[in-house]
Amino acid sequence: ARYLTALVSGETVPHGKPAPDIFLKAAQELHIDPAHCLVIEDAVAGVEAAHAAGMRCIS
Repeated sequence: ARYLTALVSGETVPHGKPAPDIFLKAAQELHIDPAHCLVIEDAVAGVEAAHAAGMRCIS
């Protein structure tokens, strides 16, 4: 794929949001430090998950 190099979903991690699993898995797949990630979220559970993963978040 030209722009997407990883695909992570709720089915690929043990715990759903507000656990940070999905965001940490995405960072791992992309070989990026979570501190260098930015999450764009519209749900409270997603914002909590992003912060728990050590990522910045725009809601």
